[in-house]
Amino acid sequence: MHILQRLTRYVRMFAALSVLSMGAIAPTLPSNAQSNGLRVYLLRGGDKPADDAVSVALREAGFDVIEGVESHQFDGTQADLRAYNTIVLLHTKNWQQALNSDGIRAISDYVANGGGLVTGERVIAEGEFVDIAPASSCGTSKADATEYQQFSVEPMINDGLPLNFSLNLASYGGSSETCFDVKSTASVFYISSNGGGKVGSPGLVGWRSGNGRVASFSTMVSDSELANRDYRRLLQNTVRWAARPHDSTPPVITRMVITDSGQMTDKRTVSIDLAAADDSGASGTTIWPSSSSMAIGRRLDGISCSVAAGSLTGRTPRTTMTMMGAVTMAASPGH
Repeated sequence: MHILQRLTRYVRMFAALSVLSMGAIAPTLPSNAQSNGLRVYLLRGGDKPADDAVSVALREAGFDVIEGVESHQFDGTQADLRAYNTIVLLHTKNWQQALNSDGIRAISDYVANGGGLVTGERVIAEGEFVDIAPASSCGTSKADATEYQQFSVEPMINDGLPLNFSLNLASYGGSSETCFDVKSTASVFYISSNGGGKVGSPGLVGWRSGNGRVASFSTMVSDSELANRDYRRLLQNTVRWAARPHDSTPPVITRMVITDSGQMTDKRTVSIDLAAADDSGASGTTIWPSSSSMAIGRRLDGISCSVAAGSLTGRTPRTTMTMMGAVTMAASPGH
């Protein structure tokens, strides 16, 4: 037991050093943003009933919503984007009007510096924001309804929602939904039964771009979709998720279990199970260093330790990272 206690202390030291290696400098919140509520800049899609429905849904969640110009008119001069936590960009009735290149640049810079962006269609369908969008288009469809189903666990986005729900789809320019080809490092939060013509194609995807976050719906985000209360909640949750600045604070070690093999033999194995809860959105992968550089690779009361195997893996934002491995201990000093 004494040996295991000593081993536990050294493993804690190593675990702390390991998770620190994943850190980076976290960006500051957008300047002038209200601390008691999220500020959202809404770039309108040119269909007043649809635009109004989005504005109402966002205000319903307690967001401070400022309605800007139509999305294709935005050139970066109409608003100081640093004053907002998230931009919601609609491109519905005005889909034939290409987004302004200066506006795209301003929004891209805003995201790179820690801002959030949530898009509805037809942003991906028209190839807008190629660099920062989490997906590209693989086609569109004219379906009048679809079912969204949770695909991955993201507590902030899944909050208060069932595993699946059905919704009606609005159509603009003969298209009601876009099929998504997801970029390799993006996350699929929900899939769509219609999928823009490809069954099971993503319905909601997101990723971290620079120091900010971008989320894209496969649907139009209009009054038709928002008539469904679950879809409305999903939009609200997604805006809140996108508004959260990247925080690279190292994960906190929440659990460590060392299981003894039960008997002191010439060669015995101790299993290590470490879990780190990360609310920062950090992700990454690292491999345990060799025993020669490990804090526990030293003599403990005349017994030496060496690492046999192990790894630390990170997943998508707000998930659990785990580290597991085996330590072989020899009964003779120096082995």
